[in-house]
Amino acid sequence: MGSAPKPPDPYATAQAQAGANFTNSQQNIAMQNVDEYNPYGSKVYRQSGWSPIYDAKGKLTYAPKYQSEVNYSPDQQRLLAQETGLKYNLGNLGLSQSARLQSHLGQEMNTEGLQGWAGGQSQPTDRKAIEEAMLGRYREAAGRQNQAEDVQYANRGLNPGSQGYGQVADTRARALTDAQQQAFLASGEESRAESSFLNNLRQAQFQERTAERNQPINEIMAMMGGSGPTTPQFQPFQGSPMTPPNIAQQIYDNYNARSMQANNQMQGIFGIGSSIAGALPWATMLSDRRTKQDIVPLGMRLAGLSLYSFRYRADPEMIHIGVMADEARLLHPDVVMTLGGYDHVDYGKLQSRHDGGL
Repeated sequence: MGSAPKPPDPYATAQAQAGANFTNSQQNIAMQNVDEYNPYGSKVYRQSGWSPIYDAKGKLTYAPKYQSEVNYSPDQQRLLAQETGLKYNLGNLGLSQSARLQSHLGQEMNTEGLQGWAGGQSQPTDRKAIEEAMLGRYREAAGRQNQAEDVQYANRGLNPGSQGYGQVADTRARALTDAQQQAFLASGEESRAESSFLNNLRQAQFQERTAERNQPINEIMAMMGGSGPTTPQFQPFQGSPMTPPNIAQQIYDNYNARSMQANNQMQGIFGIGSSIAGALPWATMLSDRRTKQDIVPLGMRLAGLSLYSFRYRADPEMIHIGVMADEARLLHPDVVMTLGGYDHVDYGKLQSRHDGGL
């Protein structure tokens, strides 16, 4: 029976779409990754070859492989050479000097000769002497003041031993007691201040001793440093994603197209519509079993003959529906004719004899 034009092959469509996507991707990569130049150097992109890639079916394909080349400017290249030579010399010097560290670090920290820690029960100062010194000055000043006051009191008739003079003596005694208390407290502050000073001295001496121990190590570590060239900074490589073709959609569309074609063929076979009447130029079709493959019975009939789905050997991509000429010759011999050595069936006659049943 006749067939409509073949729907597009979904795999061929997907392959064409993939090729177009690949071309667009390569164009985007070429436009986005431009060569860069600045005062410190340059960065140049180029395609270096192709990488083999195998798809899900094991088919070998190739993807482009890129490389970028970074070069220093002449001034920065000279700095790089200087840095390399400096590190080489300092490295050798540090290697030879590092042999000293084994014996140096093998010795414990020596704290002999450092100021002892002040505190606890042993005070570093003589508090009694501090009190006496402070009271001595108080007594000297108070003695001169008392003599001047006694002269004034005597002029008023108030002499030592008299009843009114006792109140003056009490006032002077209380002042002396207050002075003694202040001297005692002050001696404690002086002692603590002296302790703090000595402890700070001990801390400073210990830090100096530690610095002396670390100095050889610091010198060796300093030899490993140096000022190098400025590395040029460039934009990273900009890839371009390639959208894969929607092969599932292509297969689905192809399936729908073939289903519609098969439905149209069935409508022509059973007289639904006017497809047979309008297709009289091709109503006589090749139906020889020898020209067909993948023959599958459909469980339906046309004018008493079984219908099959099949593919022509010369066109294996398209599915057709029809009868077998050898079976048609047994029931309707007049609808079969031989052309070019192969049997053909006149489907127009079979359609006219079909009673509408399956």
